[in-house]
Amino acid sequence: MNPAADLDRPLLRSRCITALGLSLALGVMGACSGSQPAAPAPSLNEGSYTPDAFTYTDPHPPTFHPLGTASTVLVELAETMVVVPYDEQLSGYGTGGAKTQVWIDEGKDESFAQAPGSQGLFGPGLALRGAASGNLDDDGAKEWVAVAITNSGTKAALYSADRQQDGSVQTTQILSFDPGSYSLRDARVQLADIDGDLRDEIIVVARSNYFSNQASKAVVLVFDDPEHGASELMRMDRDGSHIDLWAWPADVDGDGRPEVVVSLAGDTTHAGHHAVRLYDLPEGATTMVQVHDWIYLSKDYLTLGVKSAVGDFDGDGKDEIATGKTSILGGQLGILLHEWQADGTIASRNFATIGDVDEPGDHYWAMTAFDRKVGHDELAVIAPHGFGSSAQPWTVSILNYEPVTDAWSQFQLPLYGEAYDGENPTLCAGDFNGDGTEGLMCGLLRGYSSEAVLERWVLGTSPVIGWSPLPDRTFPGAIIKSRTPVMVAGDWDADGVVVESTGHKFLTLDRPIPIAVLSAPPTRAGISQNYADTSTRYETGVSTTQTWGVTTGTTVAAAVGFDVDVFGLIKAGGKATIAKTLTTTQLDTTQVSYVSGYSGSANADTIIFQGTLNRAYEYRIVSAPDPDAVGQLMTVNVPVDSLTYNWTLDYFNSYMPPQDRIGDDVLSHVPGQIQSYPTFGELDDAVTGSLHWQYPAEQDVGQGAGSNDLEIAFLDEDTTETQRTVSVEVEGGVGIGVEVSGAESSESGSSYAITYSETSRFTTTVGSIAAPSEYEAWRYKWGLVVETYGRTADADNVPTGYVPGRRPFQLVRYWVDAVGSAY
Repeated sequence: MNPAADLDRPLLRSRCITALGLSLALGVMGACSGSQPAAPAPSLNEGSYTPDAFTYTDPHPPTFHPLGTASTVLVELAETMVVVPYDEQLSGYGTGGAKTQVWIDEGKDESFAQAPGSQGLFGPGLALRGAASGNLDDDGAKEWVAVAITNSGTKAALYSADRQQDGSVQTTQILSFDPGSYSLRDARVQLADIDGDLRDEIIVVARSNYFSNQASKAVVLVFDDPEHGASELMRMDRDGSHIDLWAWPADVDGDGRPEVVVSLAGDTTHAGHHAVRLYDLPEGATTMVQVHDWIYLSKDYLTLGVKSAVGDFDGDGKDEIATGKTSILGGQLGILLHEWQADGTIASRNFATIGDVDEPGDHYWAMTAFDRKVGHDELAVIAPHGFGSSAQPWTVSILNYEPVTDAWSQFQLPLYGEAYDGENPTLCAGDFNGDGTEGLMCGLLRGYSSEAVLERWVLGTSPVIGWSPLPDRTFPGAIIKSRTPVMVAGDWDADGVVVESTGHKFLTLDRPIPIAVLSAPPTRAGISQNYADTSTRYETGVSTTQTWGVTTGTTVAAAVGFDVDVFGLIKAGGKATIAKTLTTTQLDTTQVSYVSGYSGSANADTIIFQGTLNRAYEYRIVSAPDPDAVGQLMTVNVPVDSLTYNWTLDYFNSYMPPQDRIGDDVLSHVPGQIQSYPTFGELDDAVTGSLHWQYPAEQDVGQGAGSNDLEIAFLDEDTTETQRTVSVEVEGGVGIGVEVSGAESSESGSSYAITYSETSRFTTTVGSIAAPSEYEAWRYKWGLVVETYGRTADADNVPTGYVPGRRPFQLVRYWVDAVGSAY
């Protein structure tokens, strides 16, 4: 048979239902009786495996980019900006901005240098108060936004700053705002994409007094990105006593877009009270709405001060708010974790306690979230320990969640060489070495020398956190006990891994995914055997309470004709960036299909397999640490549709390329020839060391007009989900989105996983031999084995791994011991 000549013939298949349904269509071949095994129905072994078999229509506009923008930073190589402001308390407002210094560490040579032209960046009459890094446009490089207060304190201004080719920093005023009836003394800023357009909005908090000090007036403002006019999306005025105020972007409901959590420390009743409000931007709206009023997280009258940080600390896909509290009793920091529930309430639990802490006032400790790509964010807390000691008085505590034990662990990093005489510590997280994981930068003021001191750690991802302390950086001119240097990390020159869309997109069909191979039942050709009732079947019960089927994920791979180690290039950080961006662009990273049942043939081995249609988007690598990668092409392959096929194995092998064929090394028997099947001993040896289930008793072929049945059912075998789930690692690229319980995958991820239903049954019927003389001559004993081909197991049938180079599937096999007189 020439497969190429039969591409237009009908194909027996069931179209798979995605997401929430089950396909109930059965691809069952016809069977007939006679003196020879029935030939399979023509439609069973004829068809094509091409994208033309699918009816997919792209729902996206021509300008759609799955990574959000035409140019995308997959892995940052962060520079660290340190802004050393000049404090107006000592010399007046007039010269504050003129003496501000900006120092930048390139992240490569580990040395800070003052940015050209950065002194006096904001001019006289402006005092810089805070800065943040984010994406305001589509050029692939990060920008930073600074908030500064005017000479009189009656106005605050927001500036965007871009790094230029010569290394200098250029600022542009975005807007200014007037608080109203009071003067401003302090402000902070955050950036986050609240409206889902892949450009960051600007979140500002401004107060009538310094943070961590009592104030009676404050305002929280959210502005749209400058590309959309920087219009005001939200304003909340605080008219009442409080100690501190934050506005955090936090995805508390896990929908991929952050809300804004306003966190209030202290109120008109007591400084130890802590409450939060939640704001959200509805789809298509131009103003944010208040989701709920103040909810008190604590009313502890022993609390001296509160700080907070936001992150997904337990890895459930939703952000929590972590709060640290110091007590008037001294000696410890208590860390609590707060998580929004589906009913709108907030559940709180203890996070950790950090003991032996001196000077519990708010000026002596800080906290931040950071991401080492271990499946969840972690919390870093810096605080002084051991009063009077000059060895290791300052310690950074890393708080890490252990999902296996549902417990929190704590690891401490000593701040080398710093005497106790410091204050106003600050922490900054960023990818400082381009490995895709965030490290920490720590800074504080030396009170005795008027210098700002910084240290940086590059943290490993092993269970025990390692670190690489770097030499101290000192910045002369910082002012005693007044303002901590502002530290911001971001890839402002886009020298990490940056890709740019070529505009080319196309449909491509993945390699076939084998689900089950059904051997032809053992029969003797040319005798009076009941072939009409002979078949092998793979069946599943219909269940809506189980997750089962085939899950195919998005893959990132080198384009055809190009050779680049994609995973080595983007690592875990780029993988996480792509996964998060696909969620933001509302593009599903996986395609889920369901297979309900197929019947094989009396005289042919058959295969059930799936084809997955991908929409491939092509990107050119325009920046990378490895210069050989620059200019090469890669594709982001998003699964969009799937079909399930039922072919004879002979036709499958004649149609598919060599790497996808099921060869004689898997099945070497010839249907209709009893003696070509392995004996019991041979098959037992063959499946030893593999994951398999064997029918415990042998079966004699029947004599007469009937048939005999055997069945192996996963439910009867008490199979575990781990036994029933197989996954395939992506080949030469990165797999995204395949997260199936029981699946195993490498760091680069899986391209697909198959979860076989607990109700799966592998059933065979072997027809009896009618003529007594033929029965005596050709009778035989036979048995049934189901093997998960390509998967290894121990003596207790517990999976231990995969055989390299094999795609796993369920393989129904038979053993035959011939006992008739004619053999």
